[in-house]
Formats: sequence, structure tokens, C-alpha cells
Amino acid sequence: MNNKVFGIGQVTEKGIVFKNIYYSCDVAINGRWFELARVNGDWIVFVILDMDAPDKLMLIDPRSCELVQCYTIKPNTTYGEKLDRYFQSIQMLKSARSQQERKSRRRKTKTRSKVGRLN
Repeated sequence: MNNKVFGIGQVTEKGIVFKNIYYSCDVAINGRWFELARVNGDWIVFVILDMDAPDKLMLIDPRSCELVQCYTIKPNTTYGEKLDRYFQSIQMLKSARSQQERKSRRRKTKTRSKVGRLN
């Protein structure tokens, strides 16, 4: 019996969502899909779900058109925790970079005003 469901999943910053379940795979992680979704917005992907094994999702890779196996993201698993730490690290790096850019702009503004007063 064929219990496969073809559908459209959505790549979000939290994972690939299909039927309200979040999945992840090596292709998405290596391609930084979740970070890109956070920055550029969500996008759709074609998926196949075997209803007899709903914890695994087959994703049709948009670049290679190959099937890629994805697994459910469970927050209390090691994989889910690693993904959460990855997102937190990215956010901390972005925040630190943003603060550095603000400080740099302030220094440039102060330097320009001092130069202006000297003239």
C-alpha cells in the first residue's frame, strides 16, 4: 500500500515545516537555509511524506532535484538543541557586529566634528 503524501513544505528560520511538524536535513544546514529564511523570508519546497514514518520527510532539493531525507526537529533532542544553539550563536554574532558598527559610526562622527572645529 502506498501511504505517501506529496506536498509543499515551507523553509522557515525554525526549520522545514510540513503539516505543522518541523524537519531539518544536512542540505538545509550546510546551505544555511534557516539563516537565509530569517534574513530573506520563507520559501517553499516540494516534499514527500510517508505516512507510515512521519518522523522522516523526503525533500526534493531545489538545486539538484534529488531526494534528501529530513528528520523531525525535537527541541529536547541533541539535534534540536544543537540547532537552537546554532540560531542563538548566529543572533549573538549579528548583535555584536551591529554594536561594533554603531561604535565605529560614532567614532567617525566625533572625529569629523573635531576636524570641523579645527578648520
